[in-house]
Amino acid sequence: MHVCDVPVCVNPAHLQPGDHTENMRDRMRKGRADNGAALRFRGLPRAAMAARSRALRDEVQTNGWTPERVAAIIAGQDADAPTLF
Repeated sequence: MHVCDVPVCVNPAHLQPGDHTENMRDRMRKGRADNGAALRFRGLPRAAMAARSRALRDEVQTNGWTPERVAAIIAGQDADAPTLF
């Protein structure tokens, strides 16, 4: 079971053992029983977070882990946008 519920999290320390029943109870307790359509993370709906997760995955697959580019995507910005500094 994933304890932090952050869609882009890949930290194995955020996993805990649990069977299907425990996972479904955890899902209900956290209000994700409606498939997460109403779940919001940092003010964003689930669809926006899923799009951001896919963008992050694609970025890392294409360009590797570049901290500045990854930070831009996590912040919801275009990684190719020019910066002031």
